Amino acid sequence: MVGNELAPLTPEQLTAFSAYMNLVSDAGTTIIPSTGPADLLKLKMDVYYDALVLNPNGERLDGSDTEPVQNAIRNYLKSIKFNGSLILDSLTTELKKVQGVEIPVIKEAYSKFGTYSYDDLNVQNVGLINAIRVADAGYMKLDENNLFINFIPYTE
Repeated sequence: MVGNELAPLTPEQLTAFSAYMNLVSDAGTTIIPSTGPADLLKLKMDVYYDALVLNPNGERLDGSDTEPVQNAIRNYLKSIKFNGSLILDSLTTELKKVQGVEIPVIKEAYSKFGTYSYDDLNVQNVGLINAIRVADAGYMKLDENNLFINFIPYTE
């Protein structure tokens, strides 16, 4: 971890971890530890919001949070245990807890890692996410440059 964020192991940490795993693993077991940057998450969403709480940019009207939806996404990703599953339904549930969010709709979700693109096909843990995804790196971060939220005022 660097600060409060998951991060790749340093070369020294990876060497120490490899030595430890070789020491404690069963005879004949080959372990090849690896480390890398987080997988990235791309989202396209519609968020129907309460205009008495949020403005058309998704900011709280009381000024207490300029990115409540984005912060909820980041916090959800941080809450997933290492090598755990990103579950889109669980993300939607977390977004519903944001004050002012009435109906969050994930229209598209993609992930990628390494040098792959979101559009690569036939690569495990890359591309369109239908419901569940386990990050190749074991953890995932929001791709801030590929977050598209359409805020729509909700009226009954």
